[in-house]
Amino acid sequence: MLSHYLTTNGFMIFKEAMMKAISLLLAVLFLAGCNTVEGIGKDLKKGGEKLEKAASK
Repeated sequence: MLSHYLTTNGFMIFKEAMMKAISLLLAVLFLAGCNTVEGIGKDLKKGGEKLEKAASK
């Protein structure tokens, strides 16, 4: 099985599959990171609003 990937054509197929897998993983991590940053931004905004309300009393 591994000997199949050692041939020129087989190696190119293996390399292409690995690049696709890595690209997919990076896309998933990027999208998950954006969602997390958005959540932190919302939390900070709510905290700021509470501080403004407390300061205006």
